[in-house]
Amino acid sequence: SAGGITDFDEWYQPNQPSGSQNPISSWTRSNTADARHGVKGGTMSHSSGIWTFPSTGYWFISFTGWTFRQNGANRYAQFRIMTTSNNSSYSEQASNGHSNRNWSGYQNGATYNSSHSQTIFDVQDTTTHKVKFTVDIEDGSTAAMGGRNFTSFTVMKLGET
Repeated sequence: SAGGITDFDEWYQPNQPSGSQNPISSWTRSNTADARHGVKGGTMSHSSGIWTFPSTGYWFISFTGWTFRQNGANRYAQFRIMTTSNNSSYSEQASNGHSNRNWSGYQNGATYNSSHSQTIFDVQDTTTHKVKFTVDIEDGSTAAMGGRNFTSFTVMKLGET
C-alpha cells in the first residue's frame, strides 16, 4: 500500500513451560524503543491464545520456536501456525520442527534448538478469521523457551484484500 507498512505487531512467550501447548496461551508484547520491536498501527488481541487481527487484509505471519532440553537427546518439537476462517475449525498453514539428533545434550549438557515458519493469511473478517500458535513436544521435560529473542511471532499487514 502507499506509504509503506501500516500495521506491525510482535509478541513473545515470557515463560518457559515444558511439554506441548495447544494453543500457546501466555504472550507478552515486545514494547522496546528499538525499531526492530514493538507495534505500529492496529494491535493484535488474544483470548486464551486465540488471536484476533485488528483489520482485514493480507497479513504476513512469522513464527519462531525454541526448545531447551537438559541432559537428553533424540527429542523433537513441532511448532505450528494454525488459522481458521469460521472461528471454529483450525488448519495448519505452516509448521517447523526440529530434533536434537546430534546427542549434544545426552550426558551432562543442555541442548537448544530453533525453527522458523512463515505464511500469508487473507483476513476477510476479523470476527471469524483468527490465528493460534501451537507446539507438540515429544516429552514433558523439553521446554519451549521464553523471552523476547526465543519463542515469538511477528505479524505485518501487507495490504488490503
